[in-house]
Amino acid sequence: MILKEINCLPFSLNLNAPFQSSLINIGERKGFYVVSEDQSGRKGYGECSPLHGFSRDSLDDTRRVFEELKGKITVQELGNDLGSLKDALSGFNLSPSLAFAIEQSLMSLFLQSGRNLFDGYFGRSASLIAVNAVIGFGTDGSIINLIKEKLLAGYTVFKIKVGRESFEDDYSLLNKIRTRFGETIKLRLDANRKWSFDCAAKNLSELKGFNIEYIEEPFDLNSNPPALNDLSIPVAADESAGSFDNALRIINDSSIEYIILKPMILGGIYSSFEIIKRAEKLDKKVILSSSFESGIGKSALVMLASLTGHSFAHGLDTDSRFNQDIYTDPYPVNGGVIQFDSESYPPNFDLRLK
Repeated sequence: MILKEINCLPFSLNLNAPFQSSLINIGERKGFYVVSEDQSGRKGYGECSPLHGFSRDSLDDTRRVFEELKGKITVQELGNDLGSLKDALSGFNLSPSLAFAIEQSLMSLFLQSGRNLFDGYFGRSASLIAVNAVIGFGTDGSIINLIKEKLLAGYTVFKIKVGRESFEDDYSLLNKIRTRFGETIKLRLDANRKWSFDCAAKNLSELKGFNIEYIEEPFDLNSNPPALNDLSIPVAADESAGSFDNALRIINDSSIEYIILKPMILGGIYSSFEIIKRAEKLDKKVILSSSFESGIGKSALVMLASLTGHSFAHGLDTDSRFNQDIYTDPYPVNGGVIQFDSESYPPNFDLRLK
């Protein structure tokens, strides 16, 4: 594949309501789109939008590095298969968010030329992807009402942010949720490392009766914690799996069964491929999770979720969070699931770029 040019365009999106957890309060997402074009006039799009407080790179730095590199990328011979494309980019030492954007953009061009990524690389892709609803901080009443709305919309899996200043407030909320909805919904929790190991062990013991599917990062899982199997609720790695090396270490060397994969933070599409393949070999579950990407970035997450080989819900409930996306989301959530067709990927983006 021969690249004619590659450029970037900035964007800014406002959330229709701020999203709050124990770590962050998000009201706006900024980033830029990488737009690549081949000699046939086909265009590929990729998103670069580091998430402040989680990403290891910054938006200003990634934009500066991209401007320095784009001339070098266009003179590369990108080859005719995914392996060659990966090799062509390996020498640039791209930061995580920039790797995600460039790999998504160039891979989109590659797939438009008629090659089948899914059969050749994984041998399968799911056509229906279950999605969990994410519930941030708020009053108990507002959270109950939001769960009602999402349940009516077809969601059956809910991730509840915990880690309030008082654990009694977390417990009270979850008790109200189970009392109101019973076992008709599945619950996941996310504490964003709010607790110490001893505190987590005590809190999770008290939450055992609520039938929690798993809890993400109750404490820093990289801090050599005692045996995780002694905890009352299964643990999922999120922040601790925020780099390729850390994710592989957790998959290979720990008893953690669930890996929360945020490709914008981890370091791109190819790294995510390898994480998914390695986890599957060890019968562990990769859960794709959005970092509040726009419809362009989310499209790559949906593609990756289709390759995970399990039926657990993924964290892709982002299409309703923006006042107006840069592009109509090609993969909206309907009835708690996303429909995906590998033969029509990537979508034909018709951007309203300013």
